[in-house]
Amino acid sequence: MVKRISAADAKARTDAGQSLLVCIYDDDKFTSQAHLDGAIPMSEFLKKKPTLSKETNIIFYWGWTNDSSAAGLAAQYFKDGYTGASILDKGINGWKAAGFKML
Repeated sequence: MVKRISAADAKARTDAGQSLLVCIYDDDKFTSQAHLDGAIPMSEFLKKKPTLSKETNIIFYWGWTNDSSAAGLAAQYFKDGYTGASILDKGINGWKAAGFKML
């Protein structure tokens, strides 16, 4: 089971530099529809990945409430040894409901 992180926890962890908030969309969709404050697109994450510790806290998110793709990706990273892989609970909807901004 993939760990779910609330929007409030994700925002606090990202702001404190304790986690990476990663959108699994491509760059165009990230920029136009899914850029959460403090998040990076998947392309940027993949560039950073070779230098990341397996203990890095990574919070993946997908669009709205259907987070099965983010959960699948987080589960794969967890299986690959990234012990801090998780997903943003309720995706973008959860983020917006918590009052956090999108860019």
